[in-house]
Amino acid sequence: MNASWQVTDPDSDIDYCMWAIGENPGSSELLPFTRTDTHHSSSTDLSASVSHGLTLYTTVRCYNYAGLQSQITDDGVVIVMEEPDASHATVSLTTSSVTHYPTQGSHQPQTNAVNIAWHGFQDVTGIDYYQFSVHGEDLQTEWYDVGHSGQSFTVFKGLYLMSYKVYQVYVRAVNFGGFHSDTAMANITIETENPITTGTDIVSSWPELWKLVLNWDGVFHSNSSLTYEVTMGTVRGGSDVMKWRETDKGELEFIGIDHTKEHHVSITAINQAGLYHTQNYIVSYTTT
Repeated sequence: MNASWQVTDPDSDIDYCMWAIGENPGSSELLPFTRTDTHHSSSTDLSASVSHGLTLYTTVRCYNYAGLQSQITDDGVVIVMEEPDASHATVSLTTSSVTHYPTQGSHQPQTNAVNIAWHGFQDVTGIDYYQFSVHGEDLQTEWYDVGHSGQSFTVFKGLYLMSYKVYQVYVRAVNFGGFHSDTAMANITIETENPITTGTDIVSSWPELWKLVLNWDGVFHSNSSLTYEVTMGTVRGGSDVMKWRETDKGELEFIGIDHTKEHHVSITAINQAGLYHTQNYIVSYTTT
């Protein structure tokens, strides 16, 4: 522990100073009042007596040659000896869609920016700031400082991320002693292409005159998993039979169908990045 101060006495001059260190203002549990090295500074080794997060208060008394003394205690110094705790820290990547369908599974279509949020880093001495870095097969950025004002969210812009690549976003905390924590990490997958059709046709079957089964397995393709939004009507663009039914299966069964009518089916395939492709079909009852 090093301490320095300024003291003057133009009338009687300074005879000597004493100092003490304790865990409360004015106390001396760790260092009893002892003569200082000089009239303006002193130092001592307390490494065996302190621990991370402990606040120490230094009190200085200076005496003039008339035997009068003046005393001052500082505002306290927090001891920082360890790195922040990241055992409960998490990173979340807020992906945004470019369509009216939401993104899922940490996929995003944007290639030039990543929205990063984090929480759960802990340190009894306080967090000074955070650092983040983005790594991938084709990228490894430096560590960037963020969060000096306490914020736990940032947007990393100016990136050139590649489609169908997975990137790791790392975040770590730095305390006021300059110690950085272990990292917390989250993955993000870039996907910029809409689903496509493969050329395979939808298959319709009528187990009963009032029951229709549609199967579109293999009709759509995407590099990420697909969900489907299905609409059926008795006129083109209609939804009087079924409106916006969502499924992750490639087959649906319809009950109570009028087999004498032509049915217009619209199937929208949506990938994890919120990108989609819609295919329209006309389904009619046929006898075999």
